[in-house]
Amino acid sequence: MKKDSFFALRIYPLLFMGAVTVICITLVTGIFLSTEDRVRSNELLFFRIAVLEAAGVEFSPDDYLQVQEIFEQRVVEEQGFYRVNLQDGETSFVISVTGAGLWGPIEMMLGFFEDLETMTGISILSHNETPGLGARIEEAWFIEQFRGKQGPLTLVAEGTADAPDEIDGITGATRTTVAVGEIVNRGIRQVPGTIKEE
Repeated sequence: MKKDSFFALRIYPLLFMGAVTVICITLVTGIFLSTEDRVRSNELLFFRIAVLEAAGVEFSPDDYLQVQEIFEQRVVEEQGFYRVNLQDGETSFVISVTGAGLWGPIEMMLGFFEDLETMTGISILSHNETPGLGARIEEAWFIEQFRGKQGPLTLVAEGTADAPDEIDGITGATRTTVAVGEIVNRGIRQVPGTIKEE
């Protein structure tokens, strides 16, 4: 076969690229199929952790069996929300809310006590925010400050929140923390209708 023939210049590269594409697709499909169950299990576990965190339930997130057991014993899925029985006999109601962040949607779980005004907490399900800046919305200090708050909430500079309705922002991530505040405030407004419409 000549190196400058029609086959060598036109057909062979197409055949080679086709073979490489088929091999790569086969490998990726095989990896996907072999890990699909584990991925779904991890997604379910992560979701259950988020519901329990938003409800204010104490558990060890590293103990997967404990998470599963607590979730199955205490959480009831209703239409549009989750009813969580707390350790002290009270009930927490958890809803899912999504809103626009800086780089994509932020999906959160918001938990409320039975008065549907006082928050039991929040948890972040997913986001696309900048690592080291907006991604700090997942840090414990940021999430913990929502526990026991009633809305509407006001965002203030990091380290200056002292009023019952104030939330510390994250320095360098103003747009992300404003977005989180807006999502939480929207959830606070919609929770009474979501729970009472069951």
